[in-house]
Amino acid sequence: AAFRATALRSETAKRTSELMTLGLLILAVVGLSVLAMAALNIGHSFLAIVTERRREFAVLRALGARRRDVVALVCTQAGLLGLAGALAGFVVALGTAVVLDGFLLASLPDFPFKPDALFVIPGWLALGVVGLGSGAALLGGLWPALSAGRDSVVRALSDG
Repeated sequence: AAFRATALRSETAKRTSELMTLGLLILAVVGLSVLAMAALNIGHSFLAIVTERRREFAVLRALGARRRDVVALVCTQAGLLGLAGALAGFVVALGTAVVLDGFLLASLPDFPFKPDALFVIPGWLALGVVGLGSGAALLGGLWPALSAGRDSVVRALSDG
C-alpha cells in the first residue's frame, strides 16, 4: 500500500510538472506574440514619423550626412524608445509584484515552509525583458529607417 501511494504521488507530481511546463510554454508564445505586435506597432508609428520628417532627413543628407547616418539616427531613436518603454514596464511590473507579495503574504496564515516571497525576479530576467523590449523596438524601426535612408534628397526637398 505504501508503494502504491508513493507511485501515485510520483505520477501526480509528474503530471503537475508537465502541466506547469505546458502553461509556461503557452505564456511564452503569448509573450512573443505581444512582442511581435509591439514591433509592428512601433514600425507603423516610425513609418509615419519618417514620412513627416522626409524634408528634415533630406536636409541632413544635403549637408553631408550619409544614408547610413540617417538609418542610424532613426534606429537609435527606435532603440531608445524601446529601452524607455521596457524599463518603464519592468518598473511597473516589479512594483506590482512587491505590492502583491506584501498583500498576499500578509493574508496567509503562518505555516511551515512559508516562503519569504511569492514573486522572485532574477537579474537575468530583468536584463532579458529590457533587451527584448529594446530589440523589438529596434526591429520595428529598422524598415522605416532603411526607407528614410533610401529616400531621394532631390525629390524630398522638391515636394512641397
